[in-house]
Amino acid sequence: MLAACGRSRSRCSSTAIARRGASDSEIPVRRSRCGPSYLQRWPIRWVRMPTAVIVDDSPLVRVQLRQILGRVGVTVAAEAASGDQVQALYEQHRPDLMTLDIVMPGKDGVTAAIELLRMYPAARVVMCTSLTTRDKIVACQRAGVRHYLLKPFDAARAEQIFQLVLNGPAGRPGSAP
Repeated sequence: MLAACGRSRSRCSSTAIARRGASDSEIPVRRSRCGPSYLQRWPIRWVRMPTAVIVDDSPLVRVQLRQILGRVGVTVAAEAASGDQVQALYEQHRPDLMTLDIVMPGKDGVTAAIELLRMYPAARVVMCTSLTTRDKIVACQRAGVRHYLLKPFDAARAEQIFQLVLNGPAGRPGSAP
């Protein structure tokens, strides 16, 4: 039996691709003519999902944040219960977004955010807390925190804030691009 090019099926390289199939997880290849010197690769675009690290001492809040971030299309790379782990987790995972609680065992969220943003000014940090005192809000703004999300969360508002922060420019708020 002959292939479309006139060669026998066993010798035609375009039928070899069809025989191998997609189960070999190869890069898709299209042949304009028979023979290995005429390979043309199809453009393949890999899409990287945004990642987040959640730092909150409450397991219930971490579950709720994981669900909200999942609906926005964000993969949670890591979770922690203490502000002492913030810098190490950021260095290890380089997330697109970090959520921090203010009141945690060890280092509090404001101190952790200040230290993180001093080392990595492009980090996107959202504070998730129940504290509404003016001095805490001002301290977070001065540190370079992107947004302040109040507990208990309104899921729709939280999704909006996360999308806003993820789609915004890198760097500190108000800084030149």
